[in-house]
Amino acid sequence: GQLALEKEKTLEKLKMEGLLEANSQIRMPRVIQRVAVISNESAAGYQDFINQITHNTFGYAFQLSLFETALQGKQVELEVPVQLQEIAELKEEYDLIVVIRGGGSKLDLSAFDHYKVAAAIARSPLPVWTGIGHEIDESVADIVAARSLKTPTAVANAIIEYNYHFEAELEHLFYDIQSTAQQRIVECEQDLKSIRQNIDRFVERKLQNTLSKVENLRGEMRHLINKHLSTAKWNIKSIHQQVDLLDPDTIMDKGFAVIERNGKRVKSIDQLSMGEDIELHLIDGSAVAKIKDKTS
Repeated sequence: GQLALEKEKTLEKLKMEGLLEANSQIRMPRVIQRVAVISNESAAGYQDFINQITHNTFGYAFQLSLFETALQGKQVELEVPVQLQEIAELKEEYDLIVVIRGGGSKLDLSAFDHYKVAAAIARSPLPVWTGIGHEIDESVADIVAARSLKTPTAVANAIIEYNYHFEAELEHLFYDIQSTAQQRIVECEQDLKSIRQNIDRFVERKLQNTLSKVENLRGEMRHLINKHLSTAKWNIKSIHQQVDLLDPDTIMDKGFAVIERNGKRVKSIDQLSMGEDIELHLIDGSAVAKIKDKTS
């Protein structure tokens, strides 16, 4: 009865100081790898914990550091707070603190109802899990800890399970990423196919337009060539007509004659003298004439 009364007084004091849930509000790490163990190397509970966590079926590796303390009697309330303080000073090196011991009588475990032990656990900057080894009653240390389990083996299993959930979450994320990536690849392939089709249609349309322009240019070129050929033919015909008109034979055929004097063509009356012989070239022959008179 005296132990129960002292336990109630301790809980009331911790409640007034706001320490009952202080440790449970500390954020847990994503995965537990580095564990500070408050126990005794010779304790059966410690050996059970080490065996269970070391030979876990998932092959998880842990960094375990033992901070030895007494596990019953007056020394508990002296040594456990000291070790918790030492761990607090090294808080960057650990993810979790576990306080473990094997089973025992209520009297043996009563040290974990002491205010100093409970307050040190509550004020720890790292989350504390307890496995103090009793199946029925909770110690004050169990109440203020972030999590309490019945045995050291249960603590080991809880840590393994915690990491398993983390691994399962990672696997779930991996499958989500893989699924999303595959879906994105399919979408990108569809986009590429659509782009390829659009490019093909664009190229075909551009080619058709170009061919149409080439055909139009070909037609315009034919028209221009035909026009130039027609103009050239007309010009040639006109030139032929002019040549024909200027052909001496054509001119002479109309009654004109070519006059020469001494083998040279006479172009002016001034080139002729009275009594001089000249040659008259007609369309069908030549004749010699003498100048008897001239006028200008």
